[in-house]
Amino acid sequence: GWKMETDWTSDRVLDLWESGKVTSHTLGWFRWVCDTFKIRPCFPPGDKSVHGAVSEGTLVNYAVFQGSVEIFRWLMEERGWEPNEHTDQWAGLGGSVEILEYLREVG
Repeated sequence: GWKMETDWTSDRVLDLWESGKVTSHTLGWFRWVCDTFKIRPCFPPGDKSVHGAVSEGTLVNYAVFQGSVEIFRWLMEERGWEPNEHTDQWAGLGGSVEILEYLREVG
């Protein structure tokens, strides 16, 4: 059967990205995650993993890391989420000039 990977720690995401075992996710995938999982506030105090939940901040940072302005805009405009204290770091790690320019535009 299929195994769903839900380890969204920065080390794990970077390891997967560098290994080439993960591809960029589509806007449809982000919509599915938002419709399927419990979405927690950005990074709640004492942020601990919760089975079946993902934080807004994790999804925002993952979108900018993979370089998708379309997904990042959707999360901000349709979901009402905002960049967080780690978003610029993830954008830099992803290396997308378009994301960095968009972040600069939205402040």
